[in-house]
Amino acid sequence: VPGTTWSGPGGIRFEQMLEALKVISTKGNIVGFDICEVHPPNDVNTTTSRLAAWIMARFIGYIFHQRSQ
Repeated sequence: VPGTTWSGPGGIRFEQMLEALKVISTKGNIVGFDICEVHPPNDVNTTTSRLAAWIMARFIGYIFHQRSQ
């Protein structure tokens, strides 16, 4: 993603991130989380900000899904 303060090659793919968050949502009682490294001045066309928001929404959905079971 372009809008970070320290981007590096490689890293995990979006699908891998979602799978990791899905697994994390099944572990314990999650009461908070944060997204780091989104740097709006470097964020071309708000790509990184939109991706971060999408990841947050999906993770919240996973957490609430686990709580409803």
